[in-house]
Amino acid sequence: MAKQLAQTEFIPLSKALDVIAHQEVRLPWHKAQSLLVDQSPSKKWMSRSDIKAILNAFPHLNYWGPDKKWHEFRSGQITRDEMEQDFHENRARLLQATDECNRACLYLEFMHSRKTINWTRSSYSLKHSVENVIRYVDSSINPYVANGCFICAAIFKGFEVEQHATEELKAFLNFSSRSPIIQLDRSFTIRPKSIKEREQVEAISKQVQSVFEQMVS
Repeated sequence: MAKQLAQTEFIPLSKALDVIAHQEVRLPWHKAQSLLVDQSPSKKWMSRSDIKAILNAFPHLNYWGPDKKWHEFRSGQITRDEMEQDFHENRARLLQATDECNRACLYLEFMHSRKTINWTRSSYSLKHSVENVIRYVDSSINPYVANGCFICAAIFKGFEVEQHATEELKAFLNFSSRSPIIQLDRSFTIRPKSIKEREQVEAISKQVQSVFEQMVS
């Protein structure tokens, strides 16, 4: 429904989702999405059925994130059929990407939430942070995480997800910049100055390594 409304009214999918959410549950989309999370049991790792449930609830989401081909269609670069084909192919690709979603879940285990959306870093920026952490805990595996997989995992973990009017291909979360995992990622490029900071990073590192071992076991 949202995709069809966006196409017929020539509005972004994020706005179309808000329209439909208000019609159905009298809430904006970012608040209505929490109903999906609240009805799901608390789990650490995602299964294919978890991804499928989120895809059903978020019709604009695919492997690369929100539907980027919509912009190419509106500018005349591709046809509607090409846009639809690409979109469905990448929805199917996300459904198979449990490994990538769970790499993001590992990262999000150490991400704290806050009451408001944090507009300082997008999902695309954070997905690179996930890859940094995965390289750190095990350099022998492929650390790659697609933007859509990160967004899917964030929804699964109960974060609110919103799009900015000027950043429609990315998402933003209600995460705290003081989260332990952010501190760990920062330490890869900026060495902690104090003994206390180094001890904190070392403790976080051990916790992340322990959870990673649970994930791959």
